[in-house]
This record gives sequence, C-alpha cells and structure tokens, in this order.
Amino acid sequence: MKNRDLAAMFARGSTSGQGSNMFIEGNTIYSYGKHFPVARRTPTGYLLQKRGYSKTTAVHKGYVRRAIGSYQEMDL
Repeated sequence: MKNRDLAAMFARGSTSGQGSNMFIEGNTIYSYGKHFPVARRTPTGYLLQKRGYSKTTAVHKGYVRRAIGSYQEMDL
C-alpha cells in the first residue's frame, strides 16, 4: 500500500495497516518503527510529531498532515 493511502486510512480511523515504510498500530501511525511515531489520535483530535528525523520521515509527516487536516504539534 502507498504511504499516502495509509495516511488517509489513519485519518479515517483505521487502527491497523502497513505501507512501504509506515504502519498504523492502534491510535498511532509510525515511520520506520516504533521509535518514531508520526501522529497519534486522541479523543479530542490529532497530535503530530514536532521533531524531524530524515527527509523521508518529513515526507511521511506531510502525508499525515494533509490527511488529518487539524492537529496540534508536540514531541510524541
């Protein structure tokens, strides 16, 4: 599955799924592994990772940012 599609699934509420270098587990979407959560769903909205890691992870964050729309940035 394309990472862009996985981000859209996450925004629609999916709790599992696998892209090429991203995956959803529960209310969190990760880039490359559990060491880098990109975003987390909460009862009040979305939290987006504030930190950067690599160019590829920045692309992953962009997919998620566009898919979820409204979010709060913080270190996850």
